[in-house]
Amino acid sequence: MRWVKAISRKSYLLPIYTIWNGLQENIDEFLAESKESFITYYPDFDCRKNTSKALTEKIVADPNFIKDYMAKSMSLSDKTRGKAKELRFIETHKLTNKELWGNIKSVLDLLFESGKTITQAREHAYSYVVEKLKEKINKEEIDNLLMTLTNPTTKSLAMVEEDSLLKKAKKILDQSSSELFQNLVNQHHDEWAWIPTDWAIGTPWTKTDIKNRLISFIKSNPQEKLMEIEREYEEKKKHRETSISKYNLSRDITDLIGMMEIEAFYRLHRRYVLSELLYYSQPLFEELSFRIGLETDFVYNLVPREIEDFLLQGKGVKKEVISNRLKYFILSGKNRKINVICGDEARKLAEKELNFQIKEDTNFLKGQIGCKGHVIGIARLVQTTKDFDKVIEGDILVTHETTPDFIPLLRKVKAIVTDEGGISCHAAVISREMNIPCVIGTFVGTKVIKDGEKIEVNALEGYVKRLE
Repeated sequence: MRWVKAISRKSYLLPIYTIWNGLQENIDEFLAESKESFITYYPDFDCRKNTSKALTEKIVADPNFIKDYMAKSMSLSDKTRGKAKELRFIETHKLTNKELWGNIKSVLDLLFESGKTITQAREHAYSYVVEKLKEKINKEEIDNLLMTLTNPTTKSLAMVEEDSLLKKAKKILDQSSSELFQNLVNQHHDEWAWIPTDWAIGTPWTKTDIKNRLISFIKSNPQEKLMEIEREYEEKKKHRETSISKYNLSRDITDLIGMMEIEAFYRLHRRYVLSELLYYSQPLFEELSFRIGLETDFVYNLVPREIEDFLLQGKGVKKEVISNRLKYFILSGKNRKINVICGDEARKLAEKELNFQIKEDTNFLKGQIGCKGHVIGIARLVQTTKDFDKVIEGDILVTHETTPDFIPLLRKVKAIVTDEGGISCHAAVISREMNIPCVIGTFVGTKVIKDGEKIEVNALEGYVKRLE
């Protein structure tokens, strides 16, 4: 098989097109298919394998590689978050077309630069580490060790937001007043309303949402909860240090494991940072929508060249072309160029290159362990945020993938099953932060498992079993 399915997520064309232009610094050739509002990314198998191998060799050869990578990546994240905050104060209706393009271009440039930070180290690095460890550790110990050592010890922005709200709850308990309560709600809304959004998709938190969460936190002993969270992260760090000492791991092994941990953390961190940027850049695209005479959904399915041509040269955009993209398209990336293919040409290309047959009539689904645990419970299928209300305390979440808007929902469930994902996907990282048993990458979980049926999630061996 030439193409390997890597990720699938709900997204508009514009951010994906721009980020994957940057990604081509590492993976030169790929196809991506958009249907049913999901874009699925397929890198070239050999290219991805060779890139991962080359990156592994760099890490082993250069002790400073990981430190430099992290410093540059976090510097870009800080710059991106700074731009997001700057956008909050721009009066878009006063901008000339040239100024509007300048601001949109600065957003797209940051998306492009973020794409260049996407690495493909984990596949080859994982295999390299496993082969080295086999010499002195059995398979079960290796799995446990890698689960421990690749578990991020730095909080995701979702957890930072939760900490922030818990601290506000504690402050209200210490200095109770209705004025303080409202001020803190407003402050939190200004800083964190974007958290449930994901690359310009999703519904931001309202002030009412934040009020309700704040009241819930006030009732739950916020000081104790804050201390518990800190203890959990300290235990992760100590467990990591103890494990490294116990097995006397060599520098090349610790460096590669360190890179896998960083990838797990930074992949999620980058996703949150870009979601924040796109949330605060929405007024720019709403203004563009007004000037171009298209709905905002259409504007987000333009490519950068079309936006520039309209704003600087007055060149129009054909609505029927964008309508076709909304229905179905293929992105073809090769030689540092991306083409958008629609209509019959796209469908023929997909039928030829991406027509994979997956067996869906099974009661046993194999996946990958995101976070260890073993539970039996009722499955709740969540296809969109509209399904959130049917999930009750103690259900097992079955979904295509988790996104930032799932965070409050994850507090209710006792296990997670996803179609998509690898060891550093959103569901894997968040489940380990929250200590929720999780099996990822089942491919067909949402197609096979029925809503309301009893299932077993064995996140010790990496499978899901239907019991009814």
